[in-house]
Amino acid sequence: MSMRILITEKDHLHEDSVEMLRKKGFELEFAESDLSGARLEDCDALFVRTYTKVDRSVLDKARNLKAVIRAGVGLDNIDVEECEKRGIKVYHSPGSNANAVASHTVALTLAVLKRIAKADKHVRDGKWDREEFIAHEMDDKVIGIIGFGAIGRLVAKKFSGFDVEFLAYDPYLSKEQIEGAEEIRGKGNRIRKVEDIHELIRESDIMTIHVPLMDETRHLIGEKEFGMMKEHAIIINTSRGGVIDEKAMVECLKKERIYGAGLDVFEEEPPVNSGLLELHNVILTPHTAAMTDNAHRNMSVQAVESFLKDFKA
Repeated sequence: MSMRILITEKDHLHEDSVEMLRKKGFELEFAESDLSGARLEDCDALFVRTYTKVDRSVLDKARNLKAVIRAGVGLDNIDVEECEKRGIKVYHSPGSNANAVASHTVALTLAVLKRIAKADKHVRDGKWDREEFIAHEMDDKVIGIIGFGAIGRLVAKKFSGFDVEFLAYDPYLSKEQIEGAEEIRGKGNRIRKVEDIHELIRESDIMTIHVPLMDETRHLIGEKEFGMMKEHAIIINTSRGGVIDEKAMVECLKKERIYGAGLDVFEEEPPVNSGLLELHNVILTPHTAAMTDNAHRNMSVQAVESFLKDFKA
């Protein structure tokens, strides 16, 4: 009897990844993201995307489970610690969406600096008050990058075409690993590692966040940190909404303590009750930074490729 894989969120997985499993001879079964009606007790592996929660209650029912395949980078929806305790291997696709998210970060930054969304609405409303849209340029800015992993590094690389200086905060990387980044230094830009995140916050004109959501990063940026930012500064978040204290950010933006924000992620998604929806100095996108054709395929296929190295039908 072949290994049975239960697949949820099929419409959000790239078809190539599902076909790879089918061609390898695995028995595939499909279910809704809430796993209603799914025969968990019979499955050997779960293949999920974003909205399926693989928690202890699911693991208790899936007694034969040997592997969880997560098509994506983060593991927020997987109880990894509990999987490890039970000897269940977890596969995902780190770095698969890095280019897409880094590109979205650049797009949000420029859109906030140039007030693109507000200007677009202005024209559509039949107005033409150009002086209202005097904006900031990218050059001569200090860009603070919180988290210098695959995405943070690519953000710096993409911004290297401008005349900017970089600050990077990442307690898991050495000074040499950050300041020796050739793709940045090779273009004549300066990058400096800071040991204190508050130093980065105080000195940055543009602050962009690229860290996972963990206990130590939840509300990493709160009221105290917003109070340290420059008045003309902007903040960009394409990581996880919980990294920022959203209520503190709303108050900061409402009082125009900083110039603006570009957000792809929120503490509550969708942010139906958020004060952010009423503000003119923030650009909001619906957690779509990784939603490109290349990233969509990479996230599914890379996770399956990792799984196939260890398991056969």
